Amino acid sequence: MSHCPKFKFGENDTIDRWDGTGPIPADEPVFLIRGKDQVGLLAVKRYIEIMRQFPDSELAKEHADSSQKQLNVMIAWQQANPDKVGMGCHSCPDPNCREKLDLDLHGLLEPVGVF
Repeated sequence: MSHCPKFKFGENDTIDRWDGTGPIPADEPVFLIRGKDQVGLLAVKRYIEIMRQFPDSELAKEHADSSQKQLNVMIAWQQANPDKVGMGCHSCPDPNCREKLDLDLHGLLEPVGVF
């Protein structure tokens, strides 16, 4: 499984840092973008573009690079699992609980190297 290399889910619904520096504070909102989310790819791509607008910031570069690595993993997963891509539950037997958007992402989201 290709979870985010920075964080892991811990006991009592905490999200811990892999480097051991402690969890994300319990009162801090967290937004999770799953690999199956078509629009999530665009959101992560835009985040990377914004971070790249700050070339003098080492922290922005690190965020952009780690996000690009995870975006590449998400793109590869979607290409390998097209039947699981979309909104809702792909494992639910009821087809009404899932939807695939009519998005043309071909060529827009190709995996790229880290700069």
